[in-house]
Amino acid sequence: MSKQLLFFVFLLFSLNALADNDLHYNLINLSTNAKTEISNDEMSAYLQILRSGSDASKLSAEVNKNGQEALRIAKSYDGVKVQTQGYQTQPIYDDGKISSWQVSQQLRLESSDFTQMSELLAELQGLGNIQSMQFAISDDKLETTRQELASQAIEKFQAQAAAIQKQFNANSYRLVNLSVNQGGYSPRYMEASSMRMDSMAKSAPVAIEAGSNEVSVEVHGQIQLVNDSSTIH
Repeated sequence: MSKQLLFFVFLLFSLNALADNDLHYNLINLSTNAKTEISNDEMSAYLQILRSGSDASKLSAEVNKNGQEALRIAKSYDGVKVQTQGYQTQPIYDDGKISSWQVSQQLRLESSDFTQMSELLAELQGLGNIQSMQFAISDDKLETTRQELASQAIEKFQAQAAAIQKQFNANSYRLVNLSVNQGGYSPRYMEASSMRMDSMAKSAPVAIEAGSNEVSVEVHGQIQLVNDSSTIH
């Protein structure tokens, strides 16, 4: 191997080693976050049609009839999506023998029109039981909010990095790594027992309070303070 080639190999190795060594000094970990309260604009509810007794065929016929009626009513509301979630026939045992049967069907209702959902649930009260409600932020609204919060959190990170640079009298800083966590959100889930189900008559809409959810974004990163005036951030 020629002396010139050996020189370039040594120089490349030295520069890589220097770059690696540089990352062991003046490293500072930073974390920032941004959060806000957003009104829920979507809701879903679960309607269960449940019958118990000794005659499984009769129970199934009754559940099927009520289920078909519930679907007919739900489909008349153009602002509500309806989906059959499950159908189950379950034996009830007593001393190892079947003593009775339980037949159930579950429907999932979803809408962003709370007025229509309220009126629909009132109509369906006589056909089944509302098991639960879930209030959430729509995907588009959530994505837009997360993007805005990410920008705010990154701006806070930059401001914090600049303040630390100034406190340590460094000429500049370089960004070593950065991660953005957008997982700070979960829909509100309400059991039937905790909901305001005081309006049961068909003529009286069910009382609904969607509330709001907190959405947050966290930014974690690492910077390196440098005194080389040629390095910019």
